[in-house]
Amino acid sequence: MAIGIMPLILSAMIYFTPVLTHSRTPSWPILLAPLLACLAGMMLTSSLVWRRDLISIPALLTIATVGTVLVWMWRRARIMIGHPHPGLNWYLWALTCLLLGLMSIFLATRWPEYWVALKRFHLHINLLGFVGLTAFGTLRVLVPTVAGYTDPAVRQRLQKDISPVLTGTVFIAAGAAWWPWLVWPGLVLWLFPLARFAWSLASTRRKVIWGWHRPATSLAVAVIGMSVVLISGILHAVGVWSSGVTVSLFFFVFLFPLVTGAISYLLPVWLWPERHGP
Repeated sequence: MAIGIMPLILSAMIYFTPVLTHSRTPSWPILLAPLLACLAGMMLTSSLVWRRDLISIPALLTIATVGTVLVWMWRRARIMIGHPHPGLNWYLWALTCLLLGLMSIFLATRWPEYWVALKRFHLHINLLGFVGLTAFGTLRVLVPTVAGYTDPAVRQRLQKDISPVLTGTVFIAAGAAWWPWLVWPGLVLWLFPLARFAWSLASTRRKVIWGWHRPATSLAVAVIGMSVVLISGILHAVGVWSSGVTVSLFFFVFLFPLVTGAISYLLPVWLWPERHGP
């Protein structure tokens, strides 16, 4: 996850931020951030295999990298003309959740007696906060684009949904680590916006979403898979099953269809930007 997902998401954020802020392309130091994150992921893997006491080193490298990208995105929003797209707030809070997860692991290396609780907080604040907020905010914009329809309510929904989803993420992460009763209100806060979006894809938008060989179909499967991962995360938080089940579901029912659908649409756009055919 550290080697693959973190650089992938940072790359997507760096690509979309100039679009959301109507600004120029990023400078080369910002473009190095995904590579540094990948390097930190490889260092982390090596530490887990040979020297667990060195985990703090890749944690600090990643904190510095993510913090730099977060400040860059915040400055782009401040200096742009007009207001940024509300999807940018989802990226800013996603990176904030990632920083919280990284800091929790760094603190766990200093106080190993709190390792289990801080590791559980780290897992949930990353899966639902970093990955979840990024994916949900991106899908609300990407699905209509890929499927070829206009959603006039997307800006309003992004503005209104960020508060309950973010609060639900913090509740679930804190509940998994310390106070299990918090996971249930966290689940409700997350499920309402997610279920509303999933229902629109299954009902009013089904004719343009579902079909063979459509990238939008894969993205819609990812939305449904996200609901499965959310419920699975709750079951892990209350001790019904291990984190391995939740992580496996995260990859197979959410991440794989998400990346497949996104790349199926975006890769031709990146490879042949001048072409606008089907």
